[in-house]
Amino acid sequence: MPGIICYHNDRFFLWDKALNVPLTYAMTREVLEGIVWEREGEAGLEALPRRIDRAILGGSSSMMHASLHALIEHNRAGPGGICVPVERLLQALLAYEDPRDIPPEECLPSEAMEMVPGQP
Repeated sequence: MPGIICYHNDRFFLWDKALNVPLTYAMTREVLEGIVWEREGEAGLEALPRRIDRAILGGSSSMMHASLHALIEHNRAGPGGICVPVERLLQALLAYEDPRDIPPEECLPSEAMEMVPGQP
């Protein structure tokens, strides 16, 4: 799979849960279909409608997270792998801005991440 499909403001993006970072900027459904076809072929396209439906209904295609916010809130998308606040991250992805270029002062302090279970 190319990543978890996320949905926000009528746009999709792909998320890597292992690295906890976005794999793409925001895109239309048509562009998403092209990426899935390129990476997964016919099998990927057959599963895509169900994944997209889950993303539209719950914010992501993940079956382990209750919402998009729950999936990305402890991200490592900022410069040096620091956490970017959810709304700021979504704003960046919609504007085709690389989250690694977000000024560190707009990110969460590293002490906040030390209290997150399961984060290195």
